[in-house]
Amino acid sequence: MKKITGHFALMLSAACWTPGALGAASPVESDKLEEIIVTASKTGATDIQQTPIAISAFNAEQLQRSQLSNVNQLMGSVPNLSISTFETFAEIFIRGIGSTNVIGGNDPSTTVQVDGVYLGRPYSQFADFLDVQRVEVLRGPQGTLYGRNAVGGTINVISRAPSDDFAAESALTLGNYWLVQSQNYVTGPLIRGVLDASIAVDYTYHAAYLENIVPSGNDVDNANKGGVRVQLRYQPTAFIDATTRLDYSLADEAEQGLSTTLEPFSPATNSILGDYRKVALNQRQRGVTRNAGIAEDIKFILSDPLTIRSLTSYRSASTEVTDDADATDLNASIIHQEEHDKQFSQELNLVGNYDRFNFVTGLYYYHENNHVKVAPTIVLANIYLYVLPTMTTEAEAAFAQGTYHVTSKFDVTAGIRYTTERKTMDQDETYYLYTGGTALVQPLPGMFVLPIPGNPYKFSTSARYNAPTPKFGVQYSLTDNLMLYASATRGFKSGGYNFSANSAATAGFQPEKVWSYEVGAKTEWLDHRLRVNLTGFYYNYTDLQVQILLAPGSLSIKNAANAKNKGAELEIAATPVKGLELTANLAWLDAKYSSFPDAAAPRGAGTVDATGNYLIQAPRYTGNVAAQYSVPVRNGDSTFLRAEYSYIGQQFFEPTNSVSQMQAGYGLVNLSAGYATSDKKWQVTAWVHNVGDTQYVLATVGGPPYAGVVGAPRTFGVTVRRKW
Repeated sequence: MKKITGHFALMLSAACWTPGALGAASPVESDKLEEIIVTASKTGATDIQQTPIAISAFNAEQLQRSQLSNVNQLMGSVPNLSISTFETFAEIFIRGIGSTNVIGGNDPSTTVQVDGVYLGRPYSQFADFLDVQRVEVLRGPQGTLYGRNAVGGTINVISRAPSDDFAAESALTLGNYWLVQSQNYVTGPLIRGVLDASIAVDYTYHAAYLENIVPSGNDVDNANKGGVRVQLRYQPTAFIDATTRLDYSLADEAEQGLSTTLEPFSPATNSILGDYRKVALNQRQRGVTRNAGIAEDIKFILSDPLTIRSLTSYRSASTEVTDDADATDLNASIIHQEEHDKQFSQELNLVGNYDRFNFVTGLYYYHENNHVKVAPTIVLANIYLYVLPTMTTEAEAAFAQGTYHVTSKFDVTAGIRYTTERKTMDQDETYYLYTGGTALVQPLPGMFVLPIPGNPYKFSTSARYNAPTPKFGVQYSLTDNLMLYASATRGFKSGGYNFSANSAATAGFQPEKVWSYEVGAKTEWLDHRLRVNLTGFYYNYTDLQVQILLAPGSLSIKNAANAKNKGAELEIAATPVKGLELTANLAWLDAKYSSFPDAAAPRGAGTVDATGNYLIQAPRYTGNVAAQYSVPVRNGDSTFLRAEYSYIGQQFFEPTNSVSQMQAGYGLVNLSAGYATSDKKWQVTAWVHNVGDTQYVLATVGGPPYAGVVGAPRTFGVTVRRKW
């Protein structure tokens, strides 16, 4: 406890800076904090200090300053946000709510939306930030406005709208590990005053972070990815604003998987035990992910207070992964898996903004078809398993939320959403005799089907889920710069299916549900030079979708646990003198299972009562502090120096809280320095991330041996940015 308290005392005494979640003005131009505008309430633009939810927001400049170019890099900059990966799949936790059950049949617990479009599969959630105007992270259940699966929270990525004036921007980054990153953006009119367009293109490459000491395998954890986004904005009249968006991205990488062994096993893995920069894999690893989509976003302005918005989207996504499943140099097991997903969504909103009443009401439809292939080869048991389920989701919802201004200082908010969805699973699972050779993507002709009762397993099953997700809130402004709020919100995560189930009876699990109670204060002091926001919350989390033991070595997902989460978050931003920015975010979280009597023991060896244990990936203490000092130089040019420190407390990666699958608290330091010309056309930034080359684990899996995903090593580079 003394060590943790020391970390937080250091953060508070530094009175420092996160990458802009609370925002700060360019210190060379102003000594006041910047007003931050968000659209999280769906009723239009609002000042973040007058928005009664826990939200962190980052504009394009703030993202650039901290080299944040991906959702995956937000951890440490947002209170109580934890992010890890499994193969190519994102695992996002907010306030202890998240899921490691990310393969087909399961849905994420935190939603990522790009320009209002929900990204249905976890491997789509790590898309790079292209032509981004702002990123908003909403902490806590958002079931009323954002619907199913926003039980942990929502990350909104908002693109820059095409401009009627020509503008362009290009950035080139070079760094160690042969890093090359190119980001480019152009916008301008096609028909002035009527039709504007923009295009953004990016590409990132770096060599592998982890060296493989086994010749037959490959080095892993490199980057080789790129994307393009095109937008067309059509405004034929003052009453119609229509934007068409198209995007495509491709990543073809030697993904890390769960490749770092965490306990003694074989001579090769023992020789690198504790060195998180090396792996011992006899199989080559590869992950290929594609995302593509088109969306039509039309706003019809009926009158000054009334607007109709129609958002139609179609997306196609896929991922293909081959991994050394045993994470060792032994030829024990290999896995190949794929997902090919198609989704269509339609949302129709009516927004009204009157003097005493603001509201949004709408209808939502979502259809998803996901073809899954999971093909593990268990060499030591001479078994090859071929699982080919197809999952279909169809969901409809109606919702409404309104805020009534009782007085100029007191507001009351109420809303409700009703969601109904139907899920189906068509299973096709076969066990084969494995006779040696290379890893299999699909069965070879003539392979012997094992004579197991019921094999092959083929069945179809379906289920329907319904959920009301209301919200109630009050907001009181003691002054123009001091706002208090309280809310009660219900969240809902979809039920689903175990992708490897061999019977309809064991295939399905029900939705998760949470009631969230939150109080907060948003304040500004000293003529807008100091901003202090404080949030407290309590969750009653029921029917958690967790892994339980069916038989030795056989795990399944069931609703078998409940949890109580409580915590507090403090966010501070200050500009004490012109040129100096200081901010801090500090978070405390107490997230424990209130009931989990039959948690699967490590390695599937029976069950353990995990009641009272900490939830996975829910560190008790997290924080981030930083400072940036900017100084004007000759001819109006400016320089800046920036330092950031983030701390992630002890966390567990499985419910029994085994020390073998635990990461002790650690800290990371990032430094940068830059030079910008007075016309803001040129900027050069030198940066170093993870200055101390700290080694740490982000996620683990049971073995033998235990293995994990590890964080990036020390990286450094130079970014040159040019604007026109």
